[in-house]
Amino acid sequence: MPSLPARLFQFIAASLTICRTAAAVTAGRTWSARGAGIYAMGIRATGIVLAVALTATAGPSSLAQPARSVLGGAQLGPVTGLPMPRFVSIKSSPVNVRGGPSTNHQVAWVFVRRGVPVEVTAEFENWRRIRDVDGDQGWVFHTLIDGERMVMVVGPDKAAPREGDLAKLHFAPDGASDVVALVEPGVIGTLVNCGQGWCAVRMGPHEGFMRATSLYGIYEREAG
Repeated sequence: MPSLPARLFQFIAASLTICRTAAAVTAGRTWSARGAGIYAMGIRATGIVLAVALTATAGPSSLAQPARSVLGGAQLGPVTGLPMPRFVSIKSSPVNVRGGPSTNHQVAWVFVRRGVPVEVTAEFENWRRIRDVDGDQGWVFHTLIDGERMVMVVGPDKAAPREGDLAKLHFAPDGASDVVALVEPGVIGTLVNCGQGWCAVRMGPHEGFMRATSLYGIYEREAG
């Protein structure tokens, strides 16, 4: 637990959420979750957010249809015509992630929390291959993902993560502005917009700005 100012109100999750559990058809592994929360500064303290911790393995399938290139080198999905890769979020819970684009393929892992940001890396008919924060890939049915942009806190700097580090949610897109909350890695929030290295986000009951380098679910070009 970090040393926080006396004026800090601490709201800590009373229980842990298992973000993903291994399906029985896999090697029998299970994934444990880390506790996580938002430590809100001063009178802004009003709630908590549970974390999700993601670790699993699922190999990509060779059935993916090739992406189409357009002017400027951008890639478009062969089924949807949408940019690819692109970030989306898990729409519901639970969501089975399979080793290939059909229900005949084994379940590699299960998302048990909605809103987790993932990246679409391939399309095949009604199936989408997704990649998670750990770089693991698998296939989900297209109705199980949503275009709503979500982000996951990965620490003060995702290029150099350290266990237990807290990311700062600021009142304004300025490192000198008031800190609204301190947020643990694994917390999920809604992405509003990004620019000049900062992203406006909603984390539970809190709204503010976080450095883009603290978040998974956005591209460097979006951060500005």
